[in-house]
Amino acid sequence: MTLAPANPDHLTQRELERALWGAANALRGPVDPGDFKAYVFPVLFYKWISDVYDFHHEQALDDLGDEWSQEFEDEDYQAFVIPEGSHWDDTFEVTKNSGKALNKALVAIQEANPGKLAGVFGDVNWSNQERIPQSALRALMQVFDKLTLDPNHISGDMLGSAYEYLLREFAEASGKKAGEFFTPRHVVHLLVKILDPQTGDSVCDPACGSAGMLVETTEAVKLAGGNPRSLFLYGQEQNLTTAASRG
Repeated sequence: MTLAPANPDHLTQRELERALWGAANALRGPVDPGDFKAYVFPVLFYKWISDVYDFHHEQALDDLGDEWSQEFEDEDYQAFVIPEGSHWDDTFEVTKNSGKALNKALVAIQEANPGKLAGVFGDVNWSNQERIPQSALRALMQVFDKLTLDPNHISGDMLGSAYEYLLREFAEASGKKAGEFFTPRHVVHLLVKILDPQTGDSVCDPACGSAGMLVETTEAVKLAGGNPRSLFLYGQEQNLTTAASRG
């Protein structure tokens, strides 16, 4: 059960899931349901990384004041670099040939974060309008543009839970099972409890799927009063689409 948050701008789990399913519905017709995740998840991650970047940018400005510099911010506040002109807002403003602008932005972000984001956005050619027409891509991006996916608007592993919800829906729509992509939550909770992660630990999941174990690890450290940003988390996944969709 998800309780209504005190912050009126904070999304509930159900509101987030409805919005993400709306993004999938924007693709119905031109895109086969079996391919939904290849299109929805990279755009979801792109919006998330941009919103979180903005959130930490404001934190850096507040904390550092006159001592602020981009170098200090990148080193101490940002997990990823977003090159100039590659932010979500820059791409969303492009209303013609949006796929070309999206391709350019995603490639630029991957190249600006070597070793971190290689292949994370998948291998979709967004400018191929035979696969995803301009109208469908625009509708998909409009759904996400209405969401703010930073820590002020989503908490804990809400995004992870919504991600797994989408996987189940996508699997059902394509006549498959979702078990390949994530381990059931109760099993994840048990494994992390046994693992008992501590601040500064290195944790590796050699078959991470949708990375639920790694996300749960950060939540466990946070709930114990530790610093989840001190963790060194590693995951590997053979399925490119699965790995790309969760970043």
